[in-house]
Amino acid sequence: MKKTKTPKKAKKETTVNSCKKCGKCCVDAFLNLWEITEENRDILMDRANWLFYHRCDPIITKQDGKEFLALSIPLTCKHLSYKHGDYSCKIYDKRPEICRRYNCQDYKKLK
Repeated sequence: MKKTKTPKKAKKETTVNSCKKCGKCCVDAFLNLWEITEENRDILMDRANWLFYHRCDPIITKQDGKEFLALSIPLTCKHLSYKHGDYSCKIYDKRPEICRRYNCQDYKKLK
């Protein structure tokens, strides 16, 4: 099993397909809500503030060259192990196909 370092805080930005081995893919799910365009950016930033004030975790994700206002939803996988400051997958060699295909998204925290 591969072990990774404990994430202190979510990175402000990550790069598509560049795994930081932070365990965030097994701790949070990202739900794209609205595509951000120049025309709706101000309105969506207001919505992001509203979401933040209501204890949600709004982020901006990038997918296929487009930006989306998304939510980071805490959904810790039952197979994620945390020991001595390291995260690892208890079923890494037998993990489901969805986990093998997981594509880490670019994201920025909005706070």
